[in-house]
Amino acid sequence: MARKPNEETSLFLTIPQFERLKDIHYKIAANRYPTTKGLAKDHEVAAITISRDISLLKTKYNAPIEYDPAHNGYVYTEDYDFPLLNAMSEKDLQTLSAAKILLSHYQGTPLYRDVQKILDSMSRVSYKKNFSALKRIALPPNPQINVNQEIWDKIIRALENNKVIKFDYCGKWSPKNTSRRVRPYQILLDNGICYLWGYSEERKAERLFDVGRIKGLCITKEDFKLPKDFEFEKKCGGGRFGAYQDEKKQKYVIEFYEDARYLVHSSIWAEDQILEEDDTEDKTTITFTASQSNNIMEWILTQGCNAIPLAPEEFVKEWKAVIKRMYQVTQEKFPEESKD
Repeated sequence: MARKPNEETSLFLTIPQFERLKDIHYKIAANRYPTTKGLAKDHEVAAITISRDISLLKTKYNAPIEYDPAHNGYVYTEDYDFPLLNAMSEKDLQTLSAAKILLSHYQGTPLYRDVQKILDSMSRVSYKKNFSALKRIALPPNPQINVNQEIWDKIIRALENNKVIKFDYCGKWSPKNTSRRVRPYQILLDNGICYLWGYSEERKAERLFDVGRIKGLCITKEDFKLPKDFEFEKKCGGGRFGAYQDEKKQKYVIEFYEDARYLVHSSIWAEDQILEEDDTEDKTTITFTASQSNNIMEWILTQGCNAIPLAPEEFVKEWKAVIKRMYQVTQEKFPEESKD
């Protein structure tokens, strides 16, 4: 009977460490008699690291590993199987399955399909396992991201190789397709939309592109050097309002009233946010810095009269203009009701 790993072993390994353990197992199981020195060279790590991996396989994964002088390498002294499933506790499997539920927010992307295959293979459990609690964890229906597989694959290849890409793009504010040359930095998944974040050579600035609006994408032979501060997160001025970024970092002061106060307390909206409470006026004031004015405006407008911006001044003027325009449209569309 094949020996099995200890049931209490945790899943918490780094990806490089897991890949080394898996490789060591495969080479020993295939009677290739690997050595510490050879494995260290294969994985570009120190010999002491491989020694620790061997020790981990022996102690935590109960692997019957011995060094065989006759073959100058490691061998299994009896049959042994090292599927990841056996290395996971029931709690680990529950957590993994819950992660799949959370990832369902990104259904429709090739990324989700690939991850789903991995999670399914890792979390495939026997019929004796009863994860009824997972049925109590769910996400409400959200807009499903829809991405063209061919365009996704090309973007991924360009990201991996730091290649400039060319494509036709119909922007949100432009009815016509324009030709773009972009240095791709990241893919962002936000609120049902897949974005490409990169440097637009035509605009000489970093821009966001809705991947669903990209047509005729091709990878050029031109390489580019990825800047150290390429991450989109570093361009948001400390804000956490999704996939939108402008060049001006500003200090925002917003008052929230009544039920909207609970919204402010429900999440961390910015890295430097400060909340001030005034229960006498049923008011919470949030102060923070960010460079995501458009999404912040949408955030405030969804709260109607229960959210009032106080700063910055230009932002407050824009908010007032939007409110005024909404009132005008209401009068135009429903003149009789407006009289009441």
